[in-house]
Amino acid sequence: MNNDNRHDNKQISRRKLLTSLGTLGVGVAGASLLSGVDKVYGSSVTNAVYDSAALNVPSTNFVNVTDASFKADPTGDKDSTKAINDAFAFAAQNKKAVFFPGGTYLIEETINVPLHVSFYGVGHASEIKATAPISMFKFASQGTDQKGNRYGEMSGLYINGNQIATIGLELAYVVVERLFQAVQIENVSGPAIRMDTSQNNTFVSVNIEHCKQGIVLLNGAGNNAFYRCEINEPGDVGILFGSDESLTGYGKNAFSNQSTGNEFNKCIIERGTTAGYGVHIKSGYRNVFWNCDIVAGRLAKVKIDFGDNQSLNGFYRCAFTCSDNEIAISAGGYRTMIQDSIIKGYEKANPTCIEVFNETHIIHCHLSEKTYKIVNKAGDRKINIRFTPLNAVGSTENRPNHGHMGVGVQYYNITTEMLEIWNGEAWKSVAFK
Repeated sequence: MNNDNRHDNKQISRRKLLTSLGTLGVGVAGASLLSGVDKVYGSSVTNAVYDSAALNVPSTNFVNVTDASFKADPTGDKDSTKAINDAFAFAAQNKKAVFFPGGTYLIEETINVPLHVSFYGVGHASEIKATAPISMFKFASQGTDQKGNRYGEMSGLYINGNQIATIGLELAYVVVERLFQAVQIENVSGPAIRMDTSQNNTFVSVNIEHCKQGIVLLNGAGNNAFYRCEINEPGDVGILFGSDESLTGYGKNAFSNQSTGNEFNKCIIERGTTAGYGVHIKSGYRNVFWNCDIVAGRLAKVKIDFGDNQSLNGFYRCAFTCSDNEIAISAGGYRTMIQDSIIKGYEKANPTCIEVFNETHIIHCHLSEKTYKIVNKAGDRKINIRFTPLNAVGSTENRPNHGHMGVGVQYYNITTEMLEIWNGEAWKSVAFK
């Protein structure tokens, strides 16, 4: 066979593959959702979508929930709870993954996810729809001695609470090192995701719509990472940190029930018209937001309750878009860090954009109008609000004048060519050396 013929055969094979994808209703986007599967399961789940014969690889490492052994109904006519739970149990016993072909699967009881089991769909086409007030997917230790429900991936699924389900994904005591990516969660009457004492889990491109709460971290849920996730139109709060003694993990964690060290990067909380807060830290410390846009929250974009159990939380390079009667950040916790962030959106004169109840550090932030106020609500006015850098430079007009800055802030005034130091009540000019 000459090179031209080989080239033609490759082109034909590619056309056949694309045709088969079109027939199954799976596009390139669907394929990308399964890219991580190949590394772990030897292309087996991809085979379920693309046809194993076409790719000439084995197809023995996944369980199809619609197979005759389980008979989950993808038409949305019959309840599929037992079929799906049976598929998960079989997958756990035989070290396989679970696959949901495109369709709508009704569930009236909780789906229990065993440790180590991964499961996949083909994106929005693979819909799991609640028909009762349930926790839809529950990850729990399940009485094992494995120190929690560990490892495994959830990818490419549409979780529809149908305004009935009470929880979308429940990471119960205790879930560790699981990956959630390209998951859509909608219409849950409670939290889309609730975590009890669960740690080191990763969420990538998880989209949450029309749920009462977006993400709830409780009882020392710690060191979890959220990348490029969205929470749209939360009914109550976008992200909540706190504790709940009614849950199993209360008092059984290393963080004294404080949600700790969680990180949110390039996440968005927006379009909230009823939510009181975009982020509410009832208790928790060392939680960090990087490059996040926080728009939801009619009372405050960020609410940090007053006390010592809400310390060292940080917001870096974030954007807060406020309306006239909203607070960007109500900082009750100790040593909240707000750095390189933008606050904008007010139209009325002299709005309060940040209110402080305990020590707060405001570093290199941009307030889009000089009339925006940062107000000390309690405590020592000389140390509660600390502006840095200590050697700011600018004209008299642009000099910080937010009322209650920490003593010792230095400002080089280019108009007078004098160094000015804030003494707690006024600027004092000194000769610049």
